[in-house]
Amino acid sequence: MLRKLRLSIAILKLRWHASPLKKQRAIKQAIKQNRINGQRYRVFFIGGRFRVWQRNDIRRLRNEGLFKSELKPGVDFDKIAIFDTLKSKNHVPIQ
Repeated sequence: MLRKLRLSIAILKLRWHASPLKKQRAIKQAIKQNRINGQRYRVFFIGGRFRVWQRNDIRRLRNEGLFKSELKPGVDFDKIAIFDTLKSKNHVPIQ
């Protein structure tokens, strides 16, 4: 009984953090930062939240030990990116 309750709370929490509105907010933030800096930004869903990172952020987090050292910022993280300002035409999310 307690296990089912914890599982249902976890599912509701994940639904709250993964809502389409929060996804669109993260995509808008990536587009805005791309227009200001001209750099490539990616949107990830990691740790139960949408994150907007560029290559330098991924390298810093890898050096701090959050990710494995074998992962490369370009190749490996492109596979799990929800949105990429370079690959998306007219800023449409990757399907």
